[in-house]
Amino acid sequence: MNFPAEYEAAGRLQRALAAFQKGQGMLLAAHRKLQSLPPEEVGRF
Repeated sequence: MNFPAEYEAAGRLQRALAAFQKGQGMLLAAHRKLQSLPPEEVGRF
């Protein structure tokens, strides 16, 4: 691999990691929200 290709791959990995972390945060937020809701609200969520 040459340097430009390595930098390009590193950039893609950084963007993928950022997207994964954002999705993980959204999943955690939804989980926390569901824990605080009554069971009938959870079914509608």
